[in-house]
Amino acid sequence: MNAGIINQLIHAAKSVLHSLCQEEAAVGEAFGGRSSFPADSMIIVVGIVGDLRGQVYIELPQETAKGIAGTMMRGLIIQEVDDIGKSAVLEMANMIMGNACILLSIRKLDVDITPPAVLMGSHMNITDSQPTLAVPLILEKHGTVIMHIAIETVTEHKMRENDLQPA
Repeated sequence: MNAGIINQLIHAAKSVLHSLCQEEAAVGEAFGGRSSFPADSMIIVVGIVGDLRGQVYIELPQETAKGIAGTMMRGLIIQEVDDIGKSAVLEMANMIMGNACILLSIRKLDVDITPPAVLMGSHMNITDSQPTLAVPLILEKHGTVIMHIAIETVTEHKMRENDLQPA
């Protein structure tokens, strides 16, 4: 995976999380993504097509999802992640990945995303054909959001490394 592309995804996520949650997300230490997820997690899956191909899995513990959804709904206290709460975090994922598409297109990559889908359950396992890099984004008030990035470059481009630095 190209570090410049990963940086664009992280930049988009930090920007959207700051806008929605009104706090800066600190980037934790990246690690090899996992295939099984904790029972209390919500996983949002967004596909990437075009010059890049793969998926981004956004992992949120239930408490983090409730906090972010509540903040997005003007401070509403969320007791459980119901349909409205799911809709809010799906919209957050759509905003993150939409912003990432814009940042990548500025840098000459033609990419699009699939509609986000949410996975919840007690024994979730995801197997991807691509190696996965997991990047924790730590929000002091809301908890940790982990982006699991499993993408590959489909089309070679003549990009300079500085074309892929955050704007």
